[in-house]
Amino acid sequence: MSSQNFELTYESAQIELLSYELSQFHNKTIYLNCESHIYSNLFLRFVHAFDVYSPKKVIMTGKGKNGKGFKAEYRGECGDCHIPIWDEHVYITELEEDGSFDSPECLDILKESDIVIGNPPSKKTFRKYMELIQSENKKFIVSVSLNNLNVREIIEPFKEGKIWAGCTDIRKMEVFDSHKGKKSLTSKVKELVGVHYCWITNLAKEEKTISLELTESFDEEKYQRYDNYDIIDVPRLSDIPKDYDGIMGVPITFLRKHHQSQFEILGTQRTMKDRRVYDLYRGDKESADADIGLSINGETSAARVFIKAK
Repeated sequence: MSSQNFELTYESAQIELLSYELSQFHNKTIYLNCESHIYSNLFLRFVHAFDVYSPKKVIMTGKGKNGKGFKAEYRGECGDCHIPIWDEHVYITELEEDGSFDSPECLDILKESDIVIGNPPSKKTFRKYMELIQSENKKFIVSVSLNNLNVREIIEPFKEGKIWAGCTDIRKMEVFDSHKGKKSLTSKVKELVGVHYCWITNLAKEEKTISLELTESFDEEKYQRYDNYDIIDVPRLSDIPKDYDGIMGVPITFLRKHHQSQFEILGTQRTMKDRRVYDLYRGDKESADADIGLSINGETSAARVFIKAK
């Protein structure tokens, strides 16, 4: 098994966390529940800037060595020393279980927390992770692969205006070697990982999402329609027509730019399709749920979000 784990850079964590109304963190228990080692950059950011966010405490859990999980906790007890000392100001304990975010020990910590901030471990567990923190009605800031934006646990609350994109894209990731205890930032990691992640949240942001500036006009000859839906395909966000009032399929990255006053989200080809989308299905309407792909002239289309201008 590989000993390397990808994680946020300190810079990425710092830029995103400073983009929120800081009063939301005041006297709150902040929980980082899926870290891979005790020197997590998310945890370090809160420890180093404890006076900036002024939480009640910051707790971190994750999977440690020998199948046992770890818990680290900091309550701002460093005082004027500026740089807390591990084991003296940061309390580290070994968990009885493996430190998974859904283990009984970690679920108990989750219930007592106010804000969850995390970098979910894998695509396979991401849906369970999002379902869990939303079912507990937690405030959260979560990094997410763009590939995971196209799931019910994201699309449904996006449609309802319960969650939205964070403030920044994640453009750099570090690789941590758990055997050597070293971190490094490489161009390869940046190329493969950085541009494919963003943030989602239900916390208030200092700067609200700005409406997309649309410059293209609709032309029937310019926009192709799907083989299985009478809906136009828009291959790039810059191609969204400013004067079209029908339903469009746009790239999944639209969710990072979505402004509720500008567009209505009607679902995707895989999840949460609105009745208006079903009505435009070219085949037997009862087969629409099973038909989760999109194609144009027989060629498979990339994942799309269905939207309509308000």
